[in-house]
Amino acid sequence: MDRFAMQFVLGYVQPEEEVAILTAQQHNHPLDDLKPVATLADVLALKRAVENVRVSDELKRYAVDLVAATRTAAGVQLGASPRASIALMKTAQALALFDGADFVTPEQIPVARRAGHRPSAGAGAAGALFGRDGARRGRGSCQKLRVPA
Repeated sequence: MDRFAMQFVLGYVQPEEEVAILTAQQHNHPLDDLKPVATLADVLALKRAVENVRVSDELKRYAVDLVAATRTAAGVQLGASPRASIALMKTAQALALFDGADFVTPEQIPVARRAGHRPSAGAGAAGALFGRDGARRGRGSCQKLRVPA
């Protein structure tokens, strides 16, 4: 997975929660007690399982069309590259696996697109597909696309 494909914005905690964090970390740090939750073999098996989730040619084309729409959206200087198509497909495969399916459904493609929301990306390449300004500019183009049945 491309390290730039996903970004999570957590925001800030409330002041009371921040005080609780300070209290909890006054004498030790949570990393001091960190224990592994998966082995390397577990992670590699999960990666293989995601790779084995089927994606139909129609859904691959839908992902490509979503990304391509960013390249012609008004106000977007540089649309998303084929790396965005790859990230969109791989994220949809992971979502399908999390849903217990061995194939991607049409609904998982836009969910994968929203999962990659990058508010700081502006109107650049990633912003065109995922970002605040780019999403506003490209939304109309993306909404016009026919979702495969």
